[in-house]
Amino acid sequence: MIQLPNTPSIVATVVKNNERLAFLPKYFGRYYLTGEAIVYSFMTKLSNTYTGGYWEFY
Repeated sequence: MIQLPNTPSIVATVVKNNERLAFLPKYFGRYYLTGEAIVYSFMTKLSNTYTGGYWEFY
């Protein structure tokens, strides 16, 4: 990877277990249940074998 001068790096960090419940509301606001349903529904469309699971949020 080439790092340009004065360019901030993007860093992914796993959301801690005690912060998981606040993660979706933080980014989807009051629509977090709709956002959650859209994300999981889209995953089902991407993979015929997807049946749900434990997600790691970053």
